[in-house]
Amino acid sequence: MTDYTSIADSQVEPLSPVTSELMTALRDNPLAIAEGSTGAPRMVLKSIERLVAGDAIRNQLTQTINSEESFGIGHSFLQIGTIRVKAIQVSGGVASYSITRNRNRVLTVLSSGGLSGTVSVDVGVLPGDAVSATVSVSSFQPGGTYTLSLSTDGGNLWPGSTAQLEGNDV
Repeated sequence: MTDYTSIADSQVEPLSPVTSELMTALRDNPLAIAEGSTGAPRMVLKSIERLVAGDAIRNQLTQTINSEESFGIGHSFLQIGTIRVKAIQVSGGVASYSITRNRNRVLTVLSSGGLSGTVSVDVGVLPGDAVSATVSVSSFQPGGTYTLSLSTDGGNLWPGSTAQLEGNDV
């Protein structure tokens, strides 16, 4: 782990000499902060990259289900921003879908209805929010294959407590 070195005001005043000690601290301190070194300032939640909705899949599940079956995906968020939630009918009969967000114990249905083709919803999220998407086939309906996904613009989706992720750069 990289050591953190405090930089005194006198080291950065006008006409102060540029020393190797100062340059080393300027080089190493950002690493020390990122690594959580002893004595380094701590990063805050707001410094984590913001989510921007896009088409880079971060969580996806495809399943074939029959009459009276359902499946879903979900994610608890650490980041601020917008995530793209998609429900796709790959093959088979029309199913029902629901996309919800739980914020401060208030469940909000953001979109729901019959799934025939693709439904895409960009969902604004805050730390602590949980977003879920489900697909279900009612009785007397033919089953089919369906895909649910969470996507960003290529940015990382930091792990929450409810989903495995793919494509992250961490």
